[in-house]
Amino acid sequence: MYINLKPQFFFKTLVIIIILLLIANIFSIATKLNFILDYDNQKIVRGISDKFDFDTEKSIPTMFSSIILFFSAVLLGILGIKDRKDRAKYSPWFGLSAIFVFLSIDEMIEIHEHLIPIIKMIKPTSGVFYYAWIIPYGIGLIILSLVYYKFLMRLPKKTLYLFMLSGFIFILGAVVIESFEGWEHQLNGKRTLTFCLMYTAEETLEMLGVSLFIYAILSYSSFSVKIESKTSI
Repeated sequence: MYINLKPQFFFKTLVIIIILLLIANIFSIATKLNFILDYDNQKIVRGISDKFDFDTEKSIPTMFSSIILFFSAVLLGILGIKDRKDRAKYSPWFGLSAIFVFLSIDEMIEIHEHLIPIIKMIKPTSGVFYYAWIIPYGIGLIILSLVYYKFLMRLPKKTLYLFMLSGFIFILGAVVIESFEGWEHQLNGKRTLTFCLMYTAEETLEMLGVSLFIYAILSYSSFSVKIESKTSI
């Protein structure tokens, strides 16, 4: 028996999860800024709040983001395997799969954050470049766009538009908003309502971008899971 992975069902499910996480994050922000409860002096409140805070490492939202990035990598890898069997050009799919595996790992252990002090040793940065990792990642993004331009142009128009839209949404959050987030961090610290709203928008856009990308991949090629059942007499 085969179970087809339906694009719309997957996308709607992911969006519902994102909305639930967003509501939990808003509650977390309200406690962290001491609008409700006592974040600083109640360990239990702080522990629960941090589990749903979009800006906290190893939180539930972070795990969710890492999982959907890795799931994207798996789907891209499957497309590469399919094209290799069909003797089509498959290496770009494997390349994208490797990139998403890296992004998934980066989401969990924050590799980009460890680059900041290294880059600042070479060239001090401030303002929108206060989070200095944006510089090498931005350069990498430009190079990646140039390398994959021809490959993307060969995709069906619907897939191309969905890839571009999902990429735009993701980059808007991960690079553009986070650059201003760094500026706010430098000026006023991380315990401000403005900073909290910024990272909420950033992470929400990232999750939505990846979810739309998964929808695009599932719409591009049919995916199904084979389930074998053994009956005994």
